[in-house]
Parts: sequence; structure tokens; C-alpha cells
Amino acid sequence: PLAEVSANSSNIGGLKAASRMTQEEFRGYVEAFGLARRTEVDLPFERTGMTSALSARSGYAMYFAPWGQGVSVTPIQMLSAVNAIANGGVPTRPHVRLDAEAEPMPRVISESAARTTVDIMVSVVDEGSGRSAQMDGIRVAGKTGTSQKVEEGRPGYKPGAYISSFVGFFPAEAPRY
Repeated sequence: PLAEVSANSSNIGGLKAASRMTQEEFRGYVEAFGLARRTEVDLPFERTGMTSALSARSGYAMYFAPWGQGVSVTPIQMLSAVNAIANGGVPTRPHVRLDAEAEPMPRVISESAARTTVDIMVSVVDEGSGRSAQMDGIRVAGKTGTSQKVEEGRPGYKPGAYISSFVGFFPAEAPRY
């Protein structure tokens, strides 16, 4: 089940789930969630991640991109994408100013798909690789990640070098944090 795939960070399971859509559909979701462009956060010098592996020229992207291989996103892009899930499928433009108002953007997934994704993210924290984020009496939704570090100055990845991450929100039913 997809909840177990996510809870256990199964790359093979992610590939099998993603294989149910075309590369164009997959690329469309990457773009809809804002992972292929700047978020326009109110900070100077925002950078974009790298999604060139998803170009129409690359016929192999669907074999490695579903678990993040060959693509990179900035932390603010990842937070924005997860925020869309927490907001029932509707992303908002991120801000760092406390007096800024949330600016809703077009819906990227249905409310029911967002609820299902939240439940899957809760299982990651309750039963999977995100157990360290559990809080007594509060349902936490989250997802862990592990990425290889890019080898600087030449193509490929640095052997044995990884970055671990976690992104999440709570309470899962009505996210505030």
C-alpha cells in the first residue's frame, strides 16, 4: 500500500506508484506544486532547484525522479509544496514577514487527495521513518528524505555522502505549524 511505501521510504514502491502516470503527468505535478520555479518568497536572491532531468528530452526520468534522483529543490520550495497538501490542495505564496497575508493560488490537487496524502504522512510519523517527530496527543504529518550529495566539479554523486531531511506539520487535522 502507498502508506507503507511512504512510511518506509521505498524507492521501488515510489517508482511503481509513479509508473501509473505518464512522464508528462509527473512533470505537470512537479510544476503545479511549484518545484520547478521560484516561490517568489519575500527574500532576495531566491534560487531554484534543478528539474532539468524531467525535460521532455530525457526518456529515463521516470526511472529515478519519483524518489528524487536527478532533481533537486530548495527547502522553501519543499515547504511550499507540503503547505499545499496541508491546506487541502491549495498552495499559498510563502512569506517570512509576519504581517504578510497568505495569497491563495490555484488548487493543485483535490481536497480528498490532500486528505489522503495527510493520512499517509501521519503514517510516516506514526509507523515509519519519521517516528522521531511524534508528539504526545498531537497527530503530526511528515515525510523523511535522504539524498545523495552531488560531486562538485564533475558529474555524479559523492560516494557515501548524504543529506537527511524531514518536513512536516501539525496538528494534522488543522495545521498551524
